[in-house]
Amino acid sequence: MKRILTLMIAFMIGTALFAQQEFTFTPAGKKSKTIATVMQKGDTWILREGQGSVVIDYLPVNLPEEFKTDGQEVVFEGVLGEIPANVRLQGKPVEITLIKRLYRAVPKDKTDDIGHTDGGDKKQPEAIEDLRGVVMLVANTWLIEGERNGHTERFVPDNMPEEFREEGLEVFVSGSAGYLDPNVRAMGRPFRITELTAVVEQKMDTTAIQEPMKDLFPFQEAGRITAVEGVVKLFSSDPDIYIIETNNGTRRYLPAIIPDDFKVHNLRVLVTGVYGEIPANVRLMGTPFEIEVIEEIK
Repeated sequence: MKRILTLMIAFMIGTALFAQQEFTFTPAGKKSKTIATVMQKGDTWILREGQGSVVIDYLPVNLPEEFKTDGQEVVFEGVLGEIPANVRLQGKPVEITLIKRLYRAVPKDKTDDIGHTDGGDKKQPEAIEDLRGVVMLVANTWLIEGERNGHTERFVPDNMPEEFREEGLEVFVSGSAGYLDPNVRAMGRPFRITELTAVVEQKMDTTAIQEPMKDLFPFQEAGRITAVEGVVKLFSSDPDIYIIETNNGTRRYLPAIIPDDFKVHNLRVLVTGVYGEIPANVRLMGTPFEIEVIEEIK
């Protein structure tokens, strides 16, 4: 039986019954946050990631009733399950641990009405993609404030959905931004949202962070590895520090957190995650690493 990565949340996984077949849900990995479309295939509800010919179907064991709407786009993450031998399923089993509706605005016929303010030079709206920002309420006006190119900018959406009107809410937003006349005082640049999702932060168990990483985590992402084979090594004891060696031992990663079930010397694993840079004047036994998915290789 494969073992599963559990970092921030303790998941209670039981026996799941599917309409198409009955089997025991066996954890096999972690599904990171992604966008999918709710679809109905016969009597079964699935979550489809991707578009066109490149899609992955997931079979949720616990899709809430309020999300059972064909064509509804969602953001979800969860625990992946094994597909039992001799069992045919509509997709990869998954137990949802977080699911939210994805808001996509219906584009208006014209966008040039946000291209400038009265008295300003008319410019084409600027496309903004995946800006991470914070929702704010200033003088009864809802704003989104974010960092772009080293500067703080504020945007005033003309179509801010009610469910996102929450001060301090972190979001990812895409849309079209107009320009301001420098002689006109305004709360921020006029903005039309085309896509908006809330950022859900998970609480970190600081006691689980390995000692060398306590002052370095979270770190700035420098790159990513996906489904790379490696070997867990006990690098030192008192306290125990574990690393993951890849590329035949030529590359070492130092996970901020490694689940207890994987603290086994010489355990072969398949790992996905993000890594950072080793800070100047800091000596580490490996590259700072945050595990997203880890599975034991049998």
